[in-house]
Amino acid sequence: MSERLAAAFKRIAEQLPEYEQDALADRLLKLIESDERDWDLLFESSADQLEKLADRALAEYSAGRAEVLDPNSDVDPLSTKGLRRLPSLSLRAS
Repeated sequence: MSERLAAAFKRIAEQLPEYEQDALADRLLKLIESDERDWDLLFESSADQLEKLADRALAEYSAGRAEVLDPNSDVDPLSTKGLRRLPSLSLRAS
């Protein structure tokens, strides 16, 4: 837990009555659950697009047109190698 969040929870516990703490907890939990559902819907609705992009990446790798990227490198391969951009992918749920 971050220090800022811990401080916020401490302040809530000290300053709000229990019924308001419970109401705030309910709102936070609903927000988290809603966000998780939104992500599930986004991935579900974009599964075909993600599969096409994965197939394309595998084909480019198999054809020798891909490079292994070093995650510890400070080099940005998109800016230094002039790689073309991938088509935009809309992840909005319909």
